[in-house]
Amino acid sequence: MAVDKEKSALIFEDLNEKGFIMPSRLEGLDMDTTKIVLRKLAKMHACSAVLNERESKSLNAMIATVAQWPEFQDLSEQLKLLKPNYMELTKQVFDPLASHLNVFCHGDLWTNNVLVKYDSKTKKPLDVIIIDFQYSVWGSPAIDLFYLFNTSLKEEMHLSSQDELIQYYYYYLNDTLQKLKYQGDIPSLHKFQPAAAREIILCPCNENVVNDDADFNALMQTDERAIRFKNTCYTNPYIQNIIKIIARL
Repeated sequence: MAVDKEKSALIFEDLNEKGFIMPSRLEGLDMDTTKIVLRKLAKMHACSAVLNERESKSLNAMIATVAQWPEFQDLSEQLKLLKPNYMELTKQVFDPLASHLNVFCHGDLWTNNVLVKYDSKTKKPLDVIIIDFQYSVWGSPAIDLFYLFNTSLKEEMHLSSQDELIQYYYYYLNDTLQKLKYQGDIPSLHKFQPAAAREIILCPCNENVVNDDADFNALMQTDERAIRFKNTCYTNPYIQNIIKIIARL
C-alpha cells in the first residue's frame, strides 16, 4: 500500500494480479478454504495477544419471522422482551472480558472480505488474504469465529462441522501462542469452546439474494423501504434454518 498525501489517496496493490479472487457469498466457503482462513485468523489472533502482552505489561424483522413458527412461540415472546435493551446487549458482545483471552479481531470477517488464490488445474484453494479491517476491535476471538461461521459457510458445514472447525482453529491458536512464548493464561480447548459460544453473531443481509431495496442505508433507517429490506433478509431459508439452530442451543 502507498499513500498519496497530496491527493489524500490510498493506493492498494491489485491482488487479482497475483491470482486472488473473491469467492461467491451465496455459495459459501468450502471446508478447505475455511480451514485456510481459520489458520491465518488463529495466527493473527495469537500474535495480537502476544503483542498486547509485551506492549502493555435488526431485531423487529427477526421477531416477525420467528412469530410465524408455531414451535418457537416462546422464543418470539422472549425476543420481544429484549427490544428495549437490544442495542446495549449487542454492544456487549464486543466488550473484552478480563478473565478471557482477548485479541485483535477483524470484526467483519465474511466471504466478501476474503480473497482466495486457487490452483489453476485442481481448483483447490492455495492461499487466502483477509482484507478490509475498518471494523476491527479488541475482544474475544469468538467474535471473528462466529461471524465467519454464521455468514459464510456452506449450509451443510454450518449444520455439522462447527466443532471440527473450532478445534482446527484452536490448534493453530494454541500452537502460535506457545511458539511466541505467550505468558498469559492459554485456555484449554475444553474451556475455550463454551467461552466462544457466548458470542453468537447473525448477519442475514450477507446472505440476501433480493437486491431491490438493498443498500447500507437501509440497515440504519426505519422508513418503508428499509423495513421491507430487513423483512426480506429474514425470508431466506438458509437464515431461517440458522435462527432455529441458534434457538435450540
